Amino acid sequence: MTEIDTNLFEHPVINSPYEYSDRHWELDDKGQQTQKIIERRRLASFVTPTPKPKKQRGKAAEADQPNLLFNKLDTQKQQYNGDQNSIINDVHEYVYRWRNLPQTEWTVTAETIRRWRQEGIPSGQIGVFVRSNKELGRASQAVSMAGETAEILDDDMQPSDQAVAIGTMHRAKGLEYRAVAVMACDEDILPSTERLLSAGEQSDMDEIYNTERYLLYVAATRAREELLITAVEPGSEFLEDLL
Repeated sequence: MTEIDTNLFEHPVINSPYEYSDRHWELDDKGQQTQKIIERRRLASFVTPTPKPKKQRGKAAEADQPNLLFNKLDTQKQQYNGDQNSIINDVHEYVYRWRNLPQTEWTVTAETIRRWRQEGIPSGQIGVFVRSNKELGRASQAVSMAGETAEILDDDMQPSDQAVAIGTMHRAKGLEYRAVAVMACDEDILPSTERLLSAGEQSDMDEIYNTERYLLYVAATRAREELLITAVEPGSEFLEDLL
């Protein structure tokens, strides 16, 4: 066994699938391992297919039931791609943001909801609002972390006295709660990026900005006593209106 192989087993790098991977053994330009550990996540510089296994037939082949053994791997056809795979690296970045940034928002919102409950505010008098259906998962996760039950507001459902209401900013109009959390006020969510991209003229853009700003105003003014507004940095430019 070579010195490199010995170091690999004596000093393994173990990364958890539930945490950000920030250490790895360095690979050279041929995809071979060096003796250096890099203190950062490995970029997708080497994309390797699973080596094709060689087939071996055992004695069972005589009974037309081949026993395929995959204990030998054909590495001759294994190829390395030295160019970074931008798609995989982009996915790494999105997973990193998901694991780290929103969790802080969930924690802050959950702790605030727990405090409201301890102060005597009933679950049914707490509302959590987000810009669109895409962000409802963030609201639901925060309510769950607070130990509460969440009910999604829709046209046919009346607010429950036993659950925290979650819904989009559009659903907030006409409702009122003692405590409200407005979540996911991120820069790329509020104003809606999809709506901005659909704008054909400057007048359309102005209308979109006005209506998006109004949605935040409506959601925030549903609170009679307590209001929490959260975002993952960078936050929406509309938040400056509330300072």
